[in-house]
Amino acid sequence: MDANRNYINENIVNISLMAGKLIADGKISVEDHAELTDHIVALAESFEASHKDIDYNAQVKAGEPAPDYVEDIDSFAEKALIEAYPPKEEVHWSFAETALGKFCMEEVPYRLRENFDIAPDTLDPDLISMLAERLFDVCLDNDSMDACIEDFLSERGISMEERTNEVLTEEQALSDIRQYLEQQSDQYFADRRITKAEVLADTELLTQLAGRHHCLVNMFAGNREESCMSACDDNPGINMDEVYLMSGSVKKEFFCGTPADCEKFCEEHNWSYVDENAFEWKLALKSDVGSIKPTLAQRIQNAASQAGKGVHDELSSSKHRDDGR
Repeated sequence: MDANRNYINENIVNISLMAGKLIADGKISVEDHAELTDHIVALAESFEASHKDIDYNAQVKAGEPAPDYVEDIDSFAEKALIEAYPPKEEVHWSFAETALGKFCMEEVPYRLRENFDIAPDTLDPDLISMLAERLFDVCLDNDSMDACIEDFLSERGISMEERTNEVLTEEQALSDIRQYLEQQSDQYFADRRITKAEVLADTELLTQLAGRHHCLVNMFAGNREESCMSACDDNPGINMDEVYLMSGSVKKEFFCGTPADCEKFCEEHNWSYVDENAFEWKLALKSDVGSIKPTLAQRIQNAASQAGKGVHDELSSSKHRDDGR
């Protein structure tokens, strides 16, 4: 260019061109364009001050590289603008926040029950969620869903061949659970803040316990007595409680047991715990502050309430980017 390139106005023009290119390429994210304009002026003045000793129009000796104003100001502007206006991270919606995710969360329990003769409540809720996410990721057609589910179950040692030769029927599983509970002492139930009569009269709870027992024995070759103990004392358990480590809004699972065991643990530690990093946590009971992890039913309900949100917001985001170009 003929004119002296060290003029601030020329710097403003070139920095503005670079800003437009970076916005178009998605390399910077600008919300306040008035602020960007002021920043461009400041950058133009800064470039002028830092390059005032360079004469871009001066004659250079043969064999020596000539200073390149365009290259210098583009490099300066790109670095400064990206540092000041870093691109926003692309939003990735959880599969459960979309209509397809909601469908998968509902379809997996249905297909397990209808096509594989597996009661969903006999499986870990996290396993159900992982399987739903698998279906969501591959977006299979109707005929391929069952094959995907079967592959997933096989990967985890849950095969249909084993289920066709059941060691334990559902009726036997329920009978085992009843027998196990009837053998327990009154203190066993007192520690769980419930009576033996209440547990034996709770049909829904007994069905859940029997379902878990049935699953452990048939799918994982579990010992029947140990399986009953695991179902009643661990997962799903009878009125089990948990101790959480808490600091502000942060909650971490720490100890699981009966309500009596959990209360005793907290009282013995004066409702606080110092970890290996000498950080002191407050102790709290799940029964007092609520569960950290939502249940499968809550996940499905949350997915239903969020259905379509991901698609709507992605469209809104796309429109915003187009408007900003």
